[in-house]
Amino acid sequence: MTTKTTVLSQKEARFLSAPKYAVVGASTDTSKNGSKALKWLVDQRKDVTPVNLKAIEIQGLKCVKALSELPDPTHTSVSIVVHPKTTLQILQQAKALGIFALWLQPGAEDDAVVKFIEADAQLEERCIYGTQPLHEHRHEPGPSLNRCRPRPTFPLNSPKTPQ
Repeated sequence: MTTKTTVLSQKEARFLSAPKYAVVGASTDTSKNGSKALKWLVDQRKDVTPVNLKAIEIQGLKCVKALSELPDPTHTSVSIVVHPKTTLQILQQAKALGIFALWLQPGAEDDAVVKFIEADAQLEERCIYGTQPLHEHRHEPGPSLNRCRPRPTFPLNSPKTPQ
């Protein structure tokens, strides 16, 4: 397992170990990734709060308008599904609030966002980015989530270790 793969797996485990979750950019449009990320968390029976400036309720859950309205930000993992310019603002708020972990969904990052994250060791260790969407995550991290991890080419019950 490469170092990059190990770090990603550790970040996934951290994100998924939180007692609470939020989706910034949660949407009432079920075709959008914000709606899909929210549904995935609900389907996993997670305690999740949608963050949306306009909606009062999404998928039967009461919305908040900002991360600062979350009841317990230091124990909340946040999925970010917004435009990169907004992502920068969200990351600044998340850092100030001590958000537990962050998962940037495809389209929420650009070069400026990545540079911002990489310039801050605290954010870097808590952020997942450049990977598949949360709603495509499997309980056991695998190739669909992490492009660096190849599928085994040997039978799983094989007594020999691949070389």
